[in-house]
Amino acid sequence: MQEHEYLADPDVDAFVRFLRDLTVDGCPGIALRVGAERRAVNRLADAVDAYSWQDEPFSAIYAKLDVMRREMRGALERCAEARGPAEKRLAELELLFVSTKALSFGRLYEGAFPFLIHQAETGVLSQNLRQAAAVLDGCREQVDAFDDRPFRSDCAMSKVYAMMNRRTVVYDDRLGAALGLLCRLHLERERRTAVPDALRFMVGEPGQPERDPSDGSFRFTEKRAGREHARWNLRATWIVSRLAADPELAARMGGGARERIRRIEAALFMIGENVADQLRAVSPPARAARRVVVPISSWRGGKRSSR
Repeated sequence: MQEHEYLADPDVDAFVRFLRDLTVDGCPGIALRVGAERRAVNRLADAVDAYSWQDEPFSAIYAKLDVMRREMRGALERCAEARGPAEKRLAELELLFVSTKALSFGRLYEGAFPFLIHQAETGVLSQNLRQAAAVLDGCREQVDAFDDRPFRSDCAMSKVYAMMNRRTVVYDDRLGAALGLLCRLHLERERRTAVPDALRFMVGEPGQPERDPSDGSFRFTEKRAGREHARWNLRATWIVSRLAADPELAARMGGGARERIRRIEAALFMIGENVADQLRAVSPPARAARRVVVPISSWRGGKRSSR
């Protein structure tokens, strides 16, 4: 599967359109509860205003993460330029330190610490991180290597790859739960009865309803590390990147493409804190006339091409 093929899938295209409308103007019948106060918002963009991590707003966290991204780039450059075993080892240890800072900031550890330490001790950390990050920033689903020892994909390592790449999103339980919830609301509005395979996002642990929006016939992929986590991390990145490139959304949100990606990611983070108490979608009234849908792929230069 390639990025353009995935985004051209009719189900995916319709979902991206729903997310764009929800971000820019809101959708009738959709209200989202975000944050510990369960504040109600009608637009995805408004969820960014409710964002808080370690009692700091999005702007402060974005600035801190930007510093960490520069540290990550510097450490990777020094690994590439290192000459001799001693210099190489010091550079790998610096990269290990920066990577663990990313995990500590996100309060995600799992098995990532021993994995990173082992890679640094054997002198392959920078090489494997570069290769893994390139896959998760690419346009092809070449994710089989994440079931092998050299590469690792899970909620924790996703934060490291997002620090390395410009557009890779952090695919943790919150983001997966948010995408699953929004997908379910979209399908309910469209009077669908099941989740298409292309939108069966990986969500949180089974039995934890606050991070699993599965309901009735709407079922999502169970959480597991490795190839499947990498697959859904990549697909989520494609969807969020497409949203961030939308001209209407860009005009409303402002900022550069990378900042818009992080704003959308932050909104999903807030929505995914608890999806168990979200309201169900209200189906729109039947339309009197057939709506003509122009695929997003047919846009040119920020305008829809004529048909």
